[in-house]
Amino acid sequence: MDLLKNNMGFNKKYINKERIAYAFGRRGILGVRELIGLEGLGKVDALITQDEFSDKVVTAYQEGRENDVAFDITDEVIKRNKLK
Repeated sequence: MDLLKNNMGFNKKYINKERIAYAFGRRGILGVRELIGLEGLGKVDALITQDEFSDKVVTAYQEGRENDVAFDITDEVIKRNKLK
């Protein structure tokens, strides 16, 4: 029973370009920080990036270099909005 209790708290999150663009489009840098568990109540134990873009963004955010990727994310938000 104790083994089950210990495993139930593991929180993993899949991150991809679309989720990042959505979070950034809604709440800017703070939205992406919340998505990857750096802000807010959503503690994340493991991030699983699903593409090269999201890997680059997550690494930059974890290192405190949000501004280095803000332009790239903005481009993705614009592309996403043009498709609608």
